[in-house]
Amino acid sequence: MAFTDHNVDADADAARTIRALGFRIVPVTVVGDRGVQGYDVAALRDLVGLSADAKGALPPDELLEKYRLVFRAAQRAVLQIPELDLDWTTPGRRRTLRQLTWHIFDRAEDFIRVVDGGEFTADMVDDYMSRSNLCRTSADIAAYGEQVLTKVEELITHRREWLDRPVETYFGTSSVYDLLTRALSMAAFRLEGTYGYMRMIGVEPSSPLGPDDYAGIAIPSGTP
Repeated sequence: MAFTDHNVDADADAARTIRALGFRIVPVTVVGDRGVQGYDVAALRDLVGLSADAKGALPPDELLEKYRLVFRAAQRAVLQIPELDLDWTTPGRRRTLRQLTWHIFDRAEDFIRVVDGGEFTADMVDDYMSRSNLCRTSADIAAYGEQVLTKVEELITHRREWLDRPVETYFGTSSVYDLLTRALSMAAFRLEGTYGYMRMIGVEPSSPLGPDDYAGIAIPSGTP
């Protein structure tokens, strides 16, 4: 299903739209004059007209394989970026390549950290802007991605029962599985953006992923 991603910090019309519908915190999905905040699967199905038996999220083993595919591709990409270019500011959301590439990996870790309690709060959304600066080299960022992938593999392979656990977030209550699915979608979105920015600085991605690789992953349109 095609949809368009909007950055409400940079898109005044999008910000006005969600405020007019009574929303003050993102993410919000809007169809016409209706909206749903967060990742309430039942409400989102109703909003976009999907039946309850419509094809849903990937099975756990397939989800894990997609994580491996996307994270490995992201590691390949970041290792191609000259370290002087990690501080190049992207024309999209005005963040550096260091911040964007690190952000490919971090959201899955954020969600896993609150599996045993706690809450993913609105204050945590932009933590990556400062935390990413702890990784000074391309190799540092790739190594961080490996650490996060190991945590995803551990959870899905050895603690699969945790996938159904409810997690409190600033956009509502979601299962661990739904949050990991969301994190994968955003990782793929940011990877595609990284490919585009790499080409802007004169670096052609090595073995980039294509549409068939992303099958089963809902990727927003727009600029990351």
